[in-house]
Amino acid sequence: MRDRAVANLLRLSRIRLDLRQSDVGAKADVSRASIGEHERGRIEGATVSALRRHAEALNVSLEIVLRGPAGQLAQDEEHALLTQWVKRRLESNRWETEAEASYSIYGERGRIDLLGWRADRRAVLIDEQKTDVPDVQDLLGTLDAKERLATRIAHERGWEADSVGVLLVITRTSRNVAIVQRFAGLFSRYSMRGSAADRWLRDPVGPARMLVFVPPKAVGQRAWRTGRRRVSRPRTGLRKAYMAGTNSTVAASPSANASVSSATVGRTTQR
Repeated sequence: MRDRAVANLLRLSRIRLDLRQSDVGAKADVSRASIGEHERGRIEGATVSALRRHAEALNVSLEIVLRGPAGQLAQDEEHALLTQWVKRRLESNRWETEAEASYSIYGERGRIDLLGWRADRRAVLIDEQKTDVPDVQDLLGTLDAKERLATRIAHERGWEADSVGVLLVITRTSRNVAIVQRFAGLFSRYSMRGSAADRWLRDPVGPARMLVFVPPKAVGQRAWRTGRRRVSRPRTGLRKAYMAGTNSTVAASPSANASVSSATVGRTTQR
């Protein structure tokens, strides 16, 4: 944890709101003494629940970031695996693909996970992958903007498109499925799913908005994303090395280090 950075942000947020520690404690249902400890960076013994309530009382959000042995975000790694899987599927259907395709048109800038082109059908594809769906309106609004600019984005690459397809690929987890079901009205515009989406990708004629769920195991994401997994007792030598903090053993284990980054303690967007 970057304890000092988190502590400074909590303290500055309280001062900006002209609140006393006791005021924050009362709103967060956390003792004033604990608020003071958090602001001094003494948060090793604090519970995640208390820190989250402390942050929410100041109208800021607190997120816990999991990083793997090499320092990469666990979610970034899963997104890369999902993108790689989709790319292979598209190329097997004769799509030319461009990963992380950037654009700047009429003052609108952005990046597309995968930009696809089928010359024989003069079809352009906007493809986005999501391992998590934190903000439905932002996701769909961004996709709408990319769809609107798709023919212009294609033109800048020398592609003259007659039709535009939008493909939204989401990791199938109980949480993601529940979100799509909860906002079924908003996702209804992506009516082409399952086998219908597969048919369009093989023969892209006319416009299409597609939504596809992909199980984590299908793309090689970690098994702990898909449910319970029994872990056998490690051999004595491995366990001793792990407890001693040997880097090679930690890298081979399925664990990840939890950290609270100051960059993720930001102001909550007011809606």
